[in-house]
Amino acid sequence: MHRFKGKLPAHAPRAAALAALIALLTVVAVGTAGAKPTKGSAGSVVFMSTQLTPVTEQQKFIDVTLKGFSGSVQFVPANAPSDLVTRINAEAQAGSGTVSLAGATVGDLETSRTSPRS
Repeated sequence: MHRFKGKLPAHAPRAAALAALIALLTVVAVGTAGAKPTKGSAGSVVFMSTQLTPVTEQQKFIDVTLKGFSGSVQFVPANAPSDLVTRINAEAQAGSGTVSLAGATVGDLETSRTSPRS
């Protein structure tokens, strides 16, 4: 196994987060492939994220990552990881929700876990 001996570039955390986000989107796209969207549309996705909060990052994500995606994406910014976790847990507890995709850096969603239902 190779061990990195030096400082990581300043952009490494963002690059890792973007790579994780792209992987997550791929899983969602494959997982929803059997869904019945409207004719000519891949449906809509509500994407809540602690990432992509500057409008320029959202636009680049749309232009590059979502190029060719025929559905619509609504970005819901989370100002802090706790905002995202609180909403996901509240929607899960309610038994329904609107967030279809959550994006965060590694570790941000650690506190979001399923608890036994009574």
